Amino acid sequence: MVKVNLTTNLILLFLKILKKLRLIDKFNFYVKKYHNGKSYALPIDSGLGLSSYIIKEDWLDQLIFLFKTSEIDNSFVDVGVNTGQTLLRLKSVNKDFEYLGFEPNSSCVHYVKKLVKMNNFTNCTVFCTALSNKVDILSLGKSTISDQSASVVSELRPNYFSESDDILSFDYDSFFRDKKIDLVKIDVEGAELEVISGMKYSIMDWKPIIICEVLDAYSLDALNFTQVRANKLCELLEELDYKIIHLETNKVNDLIVRFTKVDEFIINLWSNNSYYLNDYIFCPSECIDLVVSKLNFVL
Repeated sequence: MVKVNLTTNLILLFLKILKKLRLIDKFNFYVKKYHNGKSYALPIDSGLGLSSYIIKEDWLDQLIFLFKTSEIDNSFVDVGVNTGQTLLRLKSVNKDFEYLGFEPNSSCVHYVKKLVKMNNFTNCTVFCTALSNKVDILSLGKSTISDQSASVVSELRPNYFSESDDILSFDYDSFFRDKKIDLVKIDVEGAELEVISGMKYSIMDWKPIIICEVLDAYSLDALNFTQVRANKLCELLEELDYKIIHLETNKVNDLIVRFTKVDEFIINLWSNNSYYLNDYIFCPSECIDLVVSKLNFVL
């Protein structure tokens, strides 16, 4: 694989030109990626890797900084790996964190394993599967090879995706209940209810901080469906004795500007503002004051 050694702006221009000419999937090379002051080799493989190259320090980096500890046996569960954007963030903050990722898109998993090997990341395991509440075969709707909006919940965006893949799912508790968890990130485009249901006993045992996206409804037809699922998720969190903190991020730099403790999810019709209003922290009731104090530290 050839290295491209250009400045950041020239690399972006180069990648945009290749994409516009529909040539990006014809080339395999790697570029340098800087994040949180660390340098990484980032493969651009048949078009995969572009979304990882353009990430910048944002609210998720803030949270990883806030909730990391000095212990070397910390563990991070990443549900919805995509092309390793969160993995890069995590390793730039705490290289000793053990990383356990789940991603149903086989193309993305192949790419992330290449990313891990190229950068000699240790304590990294990625499974090519979806997390759910049972062992099953699901349909993953998507429109591009590494579609970040890909979802196993077809009712979330009816008739939205151009293709689908049959994928395997299983529940986390059946295989990993004995594994210590400190932080969990869930970005699964509407399937967070099944993910948390399938790891409820692990959550009860280890009481991790959970960073989770809960999306607004993409259409009026899906509004009631999305709200009902959000209500069920709220009931599940109450059963687990977890509190909900709603985050609001800045449209300019995507950093946290406000947070609010809430008792329910209010699902709205999707708008551009949803990009900055659909992220949450779920934390055990017993540590809500500590989490709030940490969040106040960054504001």
